[in-house]
Amino acid sequence: MPSLRPPSSFDISSLILYADFGFAGSMPSSKKRRKFNAAQAARRVAREIVGQPPVERVIPDKRRKAPKHRKPLTADELSS
Repeated sequence: MPSLRPPSSFDISSLILYADFGFAGSMPSSKKRRKFNAAQAARRVAREIVGQPPVERVIPDKRRKAPKHRKPLTADELSS
């Protein structure tokens, strides 16, 4: 596998190989700009005016049964 460092001796074959990896004369790509989102902008403005929304509260599901708490069995109950 060829090394990714620039070659120490500049012959034409090493220059072509070096250019194939995209190192020779290539600039880093610029950061892509985000598309404007009206809903996101409206939420940002509302947060500045009103403030942060309250922290989300966990609401317990009423359809779920509460776990049963059974008393541990004593020695008398085990023997009978």
